[in-house]
Amino acid sequence: MSESPAEDAWLNALADEAELEGTEGSVSIDEMRAKLAAALTGSSP
Repeated sequence: MSESPAEDAWLNALADEAELEGTEGSVSIDEMRAKLAAALTGSSP
């Protein structure tokens, strides 16, 4: 499915904004998996 020119421009702007924000405060997929598993089981990671 191809995006419209407006949607493409909007998505590119979101990607540019995310790149400027950097990775500070982000977590890896493995860290997120552990946090979600802990939340579901009621234990700490």
